[in-house]
Amino acid sequence: TVLLAIENALHGGLVITDNSLPDNPVVYCNPGYEKISGYNKEEVLGRNCRFLQGEHTDPAKIELIRDAISEKQDCSVVMRNYRKDGSEFWNGLSVSPVLNTNGETTHFLGLVDDVSERIDAEEALRTSELKLQQTQRLAKIGYLEWDVETMMPLQCSDSLPGLIGISRESILTQPGALYKAVHPDDRNWFAEIDRQMAQGGHEYELEFRIVRPGGEIRHIREIGELAYRKNRAQRCCLSTMQDITEQKQALEQLSESQRRLETLIGNLPGMAYRCRYDERYTMEFVTDGSYLLTGYYPADLIQNHRINFFDLVLPDFKEESRTKLHSSVDKDIPFTLEYQIKTGSGETKWVWEHGVGVRSDTGEVLTLEGYIVDITDRKQAELERQSSVDRFRDFSRIAADWFWEMGPDLRFTYASGQFYRTMGITAADVIGRTRGEVHDGPTYHRNKWTEHIKTLEAGEPFQDFEVLWTRPDGTTRNLCLSGEPLYNKDGSFAGYRGVGRDITAQKRIESQLRAHIELSPDAIVIIDRNGAIRFANAIASQLLGYTHEELIRSNTEKMAPAGTRVRHIELREAYFDSPRTRTLGDDFDLMAVRKDGTEFPLEVSVSPIEDAGETLVLASLRDVSERKSHEAEMRQQLLAYAHDDRLSTAGELASGLAHELNQPLTAISNNCDTGLIIARESPGMDPDLVQILEENYEFSHRAGQIIHSLRQLTQKGQHDKSPTDINSIITETVKLVATEARFAQVEIKLNLQKQLPIILIDAVQIQQVMVNLERNAIESMSRSDVSERVLSIRSTQLDPDTIKITVEDNGPGIRADIADEIFNAYTTSRKEGMGLGLSISRSMISLHGGQLWFERDRESGAVFHFTLAVS
Repeated sequence: TVLLAIENALHGGLVITDNSLPDNPVVYCNPGYEKISGYNKEEVLGRNCRFLQGEHTDPAKIELIRDAISEKQDCSVVMRNYRKDGSEFWNGLSVSPVLNTNGETTHFLGLVDDVSERIDAEEALRTSELKLQQTQRLAKIGYLEWDVETMMPLQCSDSLPGLIGISRESILTQPGALYKAVHPDDRNWFAEIDRQMAQGGHEYELEFRIVRPGGEIRHIREIGELAYRKNRAQRCCLSTMQDITEQKQALEQLSESQRRLETLIGNLPGMAYRCRYDERYTMEFVTDGSYLLTGYYPADLIQNHRINFFDLVLPDFKEESRTKLHSSVDKDIPFTLEYQIKTGSGETKWVWEHGVGVRSDTGEVLTLEGYIVDITDRKQAELERQSSVDRFRDFSRIAADWFWEMGPDLRFTYASGQFYRTMGITAADVIGRTRGEVHDGPTYHRNKWTEHIKTLEAGEPFQDFEVLWTRPDGTTRNLCLSGEPLYNKDGSFAGYRGVGRDITAQKRIESQLRAHIELSPDAIVIIDRNGAIRFANAIASQLLGYTHEELIRSNTEKMAPAGTRVRHIELREAYFDSPRTRTLGDDFDLMAVRKDGTEFPLEVSVSPIEDAGETLVLASLRDVSERKSHEAEMRQQLLAYAHDDRLSTAGELASGLAHELNQPLTAISNNCDTGLIIARESPGMDPDLVQILEENYEFSHRAGQIIHSLRQLTQKGQHDKSPTDINSIITETVKLVATEARFAQVEIKLNLQKQLPIILIDAVQIQQVMVNLERNAIESMSRSDVSERVLSIRSTQLDPDTIKITVEDNGPGIRADIADEIFNAYTTSRKEGMGLGLSISRSMISLHGGQLWFERDRESGAVFHFTLAVS
C-alpha cells in the first residue's frame, strides 16, 4: 500500500535497492521507472542502478552518488543517463537511505525523473543569451545622413548597402529607394518620423522591417538626431541603422524558453520556491502550487507579506528540520526533509521538501532553492503499512501456524518465528536451503516424501501434506504443510508461498479416538460418498459377520436388503448433499443383511466428518432386534387399551349420535310425506318439492357419515397407515363433536393452513386423538362461566419435515396439582373419566414419530399441541 501511495504521489520513477545484498541490487521499481528507462521490471530487478550510465555520464556525479551511499546520506544530482534503446536523457536523481529501528541502513530509495526537457530549456536559454551577446558585439551598423527638407540621402556608410540590400548608388541617387525597401506594414511609422523631423523634431528612435531583394525580412533599429550643415543653413538628420534580426530572434527564443521553464515549474507537484538563507527563510519566489499545498497564495508568502512559511511548520519538527537543513548546506549537498505543516484552513499535512543551497562565486550561501510536495497520503499509507506489518509480525509471532516462502530455486527465503520454535532449529539451518536439505523425509514413508519433492519441482500446488519431523532433541512433531506456486508477470515460476501447522496434538487425539472407537460397544464404520467403508471397528465385524479385511473397502450396498439397495444409494447421495447429524431407524424400519444372509433391524446414527478436505460419514450401528420385539408387545397392549377407550368414547357419544340421527331421519320422513302430497295434487313438479328432496338427501348423507365414523372408531384391531390429508381428519372430528359443542354453547373455529403435505398416518388413531382433545376442551369450557366459549383448532407446517396441530380453549385451564401427571394413565379431573385419554393419545402420537404437549403457566384456558412427521 505504501508503494502504491508513492506511485500515485510521484510522476517520475521510483526504485528501492537492498543494501543487505551484494552490490546493492534493485528489489523494486514502479511503472514510472520502467517508462523512463525503457527497461521492464524483470530486466531491472536484481541489478545495480549503474546500468543506466554510459559514455557521457559525468564521472564526478557518479563519485558524488557513490560517496553519499557509502556515507548513508541523502544525495541529489542531475546526470546524463541512457535508456534501453541507447537514447540519452537527463536524469534528476535523488537517493535517500532507509533505516530500521536499530538505525541500520537496510535499503536505499531512489527517485528518478526525466528532466531532459527542463535541461534543454535551460540550455536553450543560455544559448539565446549567448547569441544575443554575440549579436550585440558583431552586429553591423550602417550610417545615413539625409536632408530633412528634401528627404534625400546625402551620404551613407559603406556598410549600409549590405545591411539594407540596396546599392550605394541607388540609395544616394534614386529618390524613395530606401523608403521602398521598408516593409509595407511599417511605412506609416517611417513616414511619420520624416514628417516630425520636417516640422522641427530633434531626435527619434524607430524599429522597422525591410524587405531585401531576395524577399528576406530583416529587423532594423534606427536612431536619428537633427543636425545642421553649412553654418546651420541646411537641416539634416544623422541616423545609425543596426540589423537586430538575430537579436529579435534570440529574445523571442529567450521568451519561449522562459515560458516553457515557467510551465514546467508551474506543473510540478506541490510548490517550487527560492528563499533567503536567513533565520526565517524569507521567500523570494513561490510557484502557484503554494495555494493547494498551504492554503496561501504566492503573494501571501513572498517577503513574508502575510505569513512566513516556516511558521507553518509544526513546533515538533522545526528544530530537527533546521538542523538537518543546515548540516546538508554546510556540506554543500542537497537536503531532504519530511515534516508536518498547518495550512491556512487549519488542516495538518505531511510534506516532503527537497532543495539545495545556491552559493556565490566566493562560496557564500545566498539562497535556498527547492520544491515541496504533499505526502500526507503516502505517510498515511506508510502508517497503515507499518500497522499491517506490525499486525502481521504479531500474528506470526503468536500464531500456532507459520508462514514460509521459497524462491524459484526452491530454496527457503523466509519463515516466521513459529516455524523455528516448532522445528527446534534456527534461520541459519533453513534460509538458503532446499526442503530436501532441511529435512530428507522419514524412512517409513519414503515414497510419499519423494512424490512431494516431485510436486515442488513441477511447481504444482499442494494441500495438507503431512510429514513426521524429528527435532534435534529427538522428539517428533507431526506437521501439515500447504503451498501455492508464485509466478512473475511474464509467467515464469517465482517460487512458493505457504503455511504450516503442528498437528501433533491432533494426531494424538485421533489415535486416542481410534482406540475409543475400537472399544465402543456399538459398531462403528466410516464411509465415503461412494459408500466405500474406510474404517470399521471389531464390533462392526461381529455385527455384520465379515472379517475386518472383508469390510474395509467393501461397499455398504451389500449390507442392505436386495429390494432396498437402490433406495439406499439415493438416501446416501441425498445425505452427502446436505450432511448433518441425525439418527436413522426411529421413524421407519431400517434393515441390514449379515454375511450369512440373515436380516435384522438396525438403528444408525450418522455424523459428517472432514478429512483432508473430503467429507466422510461416521456411522454408529446398533442391532435393535430386542427393542423392536419389546415395542411390538407394547404396541399390542396399547391397541387393547385404545380399543377400550374408543368403546368408552363411543358410549359417551351415543346419546348425541341418537339425537343427531333421529332429527335427520324424522325430517326425511316428513319431507317425503309432504313431497308425495304435493306430487299427487299438482299436475306439474312444484319447485318446493325439489328443495325438500335436496334437504332429504343432505340429511341422509350426513347420517351416513356419522354412522361410518362411529363404526371406524369402535373397530378393533390395528389400522394400516395410509397417505392422508390431516385437514380432512380435523374436519371430520369436528362433525363428530358438533352436537356436544352446541349443547355446551361452544363455538368451534378452524384455522387450517392450505395445501399441507399429505402425511402417512393411521387415520383412526389420529381421529381418536383429535376427538379426545376436542371433547376435553368442550367439557372443560362447559364448567366455566366465560361469556363466550371458543374452541380453536389450527394446523401449520413448522418446517419441511413437520406439521403441528394446536387445540386451544378459553376454559378454566389445567389445574396446577395435576399438571405434572396429566399424561399419566388414570389421571383425570372428571369424576366420570377413566384418565386414559391423554395417556393413550400421547402414545399414539409417539408411534407416529411426533410429540404431544401442553403450554404451562397460563392464567386461563388450555392449549395442546402435537406434531406429525411429513412422509
